[in-house]
Amino acid sequence: MLEAGIYLGTFKSGEACKTKGNKDQVACIFEVTAFAQDGKWVPVEHTERTVYLSLEGGARGYTGKKLACLGFNGNFSVSPLGFGKFGQGINLVCRHETYDNKLSDKWDLHDWGSAERKPLSDTEKIQLNAWWQTTAPKPEATEPPASAPPPTGDEIPF
Repeated sequence: MLEAGIYLGTFKSGEACKTKGNKDQVACIFEVTAFAQDGKWVPVEHTERTVYLSLEGGARGYTGKKLACLGFNGNFSVSPLGFGKFGQGINLVCRHETYDNKLSDKWDLHDWGSAERKPLSDTEKIQLNAWWQTTAPKPEATEPPASAPPPTGDEIPF
C-alpha cells in the first residue's frame, strides 16, 4: 500500500465494467510514477493503480465530469474505452480507507474539476447561515486565562 497523498500517474487504459455488487462503473488504470513532497515530484517504484468511477445514480454527474477531464470519447461500446489522455501524466490522490475491516488505498483523480468557483447567491448564504445557527456545535463557555501579575522592580531584565 502506498502512502496517502498526491501522486503523478500515466493514464494507461479504461474500461466499462461491473462492481462486485453488479453496479456499472469505469475502471481507469494508471501507472504511478511519482509522489508529491515539499512541492516536488519524488520518483516512486512504478506500480499500477486503478481509479474506479461509479456510473450509478447521483454519481453519474461527477463521473461524467471526470471522464470528460480524461478526454473520454463517449463510446462505452468498445474496450478499452477511448480517452484523449492516454499516456499523459494525471494527478491522482491516494486515500486510506477501511473496507471489510481491512485498510486499503483508494485512488481518485486529483484536481479534476474546474478551478472556477461560482459564488453563492444571497439566498443560499441566508439558508446556510440559518442551518449553521441551528445545527452547528456551540463552543463551550470557558473562563478567560488569568493574566500574569505585573513584574516587580527586581524582575525586569535590564
